[in-house]
Amino acid sequence: MVRSRTRFLLSVLAGVTLAVSSLVQPAFAMNREVPAKTPDKVLDWNGVKVHYQDTGGEGLPLVFIPGWACDHSFWRFQIPGLKKLGRLLIIDLPGHGLSSRPLEAYSMDYLAQSVAAVLDREKIEKAVLIGHSNGTAVIRQFFRLHPGRTRALVVVDGSLRPVIKDPKQAEMILAPLRAEDYKPTAELIINGMLPPTLSEDLRVSIQAAMLRTHQEVMVGTFEAYLDPSIWTEDKITVPLLLVHAESPFWNEGYEKYVRTLAPHADYRTLSGVSHFLMMEVPEKFNGIVIDFLIKNQLLPPAAAQ
Repeated sequence: MVRSRTRFLLSVLAGVTLAVSSLVQPAFAMNREVPAKTPDKVLDWNGVKVHYQDTGGEGLPLVFIPGWACDHSFWRFQIPGLKKLGRLLIIDLPGHGLSSRPLEAYSMDYLAQSVAAVLDREKIEKAVLIGHSNGTAVIRQFFRLHPGRTRALVVVDGSLRPVIKDPKQAEMILAPLRAEDYKPTAELIINGMLPPTLSEDLRVSIQAAMLRTHQEVMVGTFEAYLDPSIWTEDKITVPLLLVHAESPFWNEGYEKYVRTLAPHADYRTLSGVSHFLMMEVPEKFNGIVIDFLIKNQLLPPAAAQ
């Protein structure tokens, strides 16, 4: 019973529930175009090397933030379909992917400021921020700190309200992650996000990338995500798109809550996909993003062609 309860809590905190697996049906085959090598850059920021990819070029800046224990590779299928629209920057947050680990404690302020530092270096004044899973908390904190630099927010299967409020429940997750033998818990979290219908190539690449994340980073970013101070109900006053996988967690009550923060939010739910929907159905996801940007006059109508 304890193991079952812990498994449920672990999956919810990651932004999904185990019930998602039962909802996901085999999606139709998608052409996942693999991008050509995107230039890598490294920013030295406060003693940390922040790695990011930059497609370069002119046009609307789109900044992609991966989720918990994820890296830039989780956005690889967005590059072919979206790079023609503007300039794409895919950031490895400190401690993730090819970025080095910081000496100071993780916080959402810290992670959001690392994003701002990349924009400063590239002399980008305003950008659209796209966050997956726990990356949602990072882009929302960026908006709080830099509202004038935020053109729009795109939330991908992430939550705008806390999923765990009880400290005892939080400790049920954090204690095994802090333990010397933490990997079974990490695997439990990761596997809880992966339905049996997920293609083998995606399953293997997702598991491998997430398990490469250092224990210190897994724990520190979970703790940052649980910080009550980041869950204030302040309004989101820029265009907001939410794209969720069908799940009991993203129910009518949650949509109503979202609209108390952003009454005109563009709220989409996709069937037949899981937590990593942008990797499973990239053409569909990219089309939704393009449609949202056009509707909010951030791209011209011709961008849809």
